[in-house]
Amino acid sequence: MPRVTAEIRNATPDDVPAIVELGARFHAESHYRRIPYDVDWALGTMGRYASGHQDALLLVVHEGEDLIGFLAARIGPIIFSPRRAVIQDLLFVHPDHRSGRTGTALVERFLEWADACDPAFIDFTQSTGIQEAGFGQLMARYGFENHGTVYRRISAGN
Repeated sequence: MPRVTAEIRNATPDDVPAIVELGARFHAESHYRRIPYDVDWALGTMGRYASGHQDALLLVVHEGEDLIGFLAARIGPIIFSPRRAVIQDLLFVHPDHRSGRTGTALVERFLEWADACDPAFIDFTQSTGIQEAGFGQLMARYGFENHGTVYRRISAGN
């Protein structure tokens, strides 16, 4: 059987339902599972990322017809400077595809976009609890340094 090659591209609005479906898998696997998953909210949020606005990026990776991963990011203001920062909001690769280069390829494509934005800095976070050690090694390979820790308190209403 021939090996299928993964394809990374910018998402379109037509990709949003599949992203939200895969996002439910991400939600169930991550620390975010303690917060209810609202499909309608996710559709709206991912729809805004997929709108093609220059300040947002939504990448998808397909293997054949299957969506196997995505990455969402944005560029925005810095409180103390007129410069802007690139913030990666979400990276998810289906567990069956984590041992290959899928995540690395998404990071590389993201960095092409981020560097072209000429930001003061790029934040790439991992707050999900999924493969934290491997994530740190991947980020170090691309020149990222660990700058702090995320502390989260979930509200009682969730």
